[in-house]
Amino acid sequence: YRDALLKRHINNTMLPSLNLKAQDLINPEKYRTQQDLSRAIDQTLTDEWSTFVGDVGEGVANSTAGKAMWSMITSPYKNEIAMKYEKARDTFIAGTISDEIGTYLEPLMNRFDEVTGRYVINEAGIEDAVKVFDDRLSENLPHLTKQERSKFLVNNFANQLEGLYASQRYTDAARMLSVLKTAEVNKSRIFNTPTAKDTINPLEIKINNAIEKYADKKDTKK
Repeated sequence: YRDALLKRHINNTMLPSLNLKAQDLINPEKYRTQQDLSRAIDQTLTDEWSTFVGDVGEGVANSTAGKAMWSMITSPYKNEIAMKYEKARDTFIAGTISDEIGTYLEPLMNRFDEVTGRYVINEAGIEDAVKVFDDRLSENLPHLTKQERSKFLVNNFANQLEGLYASQRYTDAARMLSVLKTAEVNKSRIFNTPTAKDTINPLEIKINNAIEKYADKKDTKK
């Protein structure tokens, strides 16, 4: 009877409750540090233990079988939550840095030149931005390898290039691309690696084709 009571509570009450609460616990916006998470997990399990005792009775809960089943459920639960939290936190931080790259580059890519009456890019500022955000990644996601940081930067700066292309600022896109191809991080041109070229080369072709097409139209008008 005791074992049946324990199993029924675990399957019908404890596991559904813990699984439901897990979604809240792995929220890095709510729990900013591992310490915050640890306190929240402890409180969750304290509440769950109270429900457990209330359902099966203190004697059954504190029996050898009751404590064994409790440990069998809660120990892996803690580990799983910690792992999922770390993954969610990394995703959140990476998304935040992606947003910061866009915000940081916005004024550098949209300086209004009163002489020409056009928006131009700040080439030196863009080159500096590559180093700034490599440092940011290194500080906030220290477990990333150099290759992983480089891939992140290539993808995010490529998105900005796509933005210039979509705005039909083909010359600016070409200038930005030239800056990126010579930009160095720790003496490495991260936009010139074979992996980076898989992302950059199709963009370069698209930009160059657009520039040539625009030039052809101008020649035709003459």
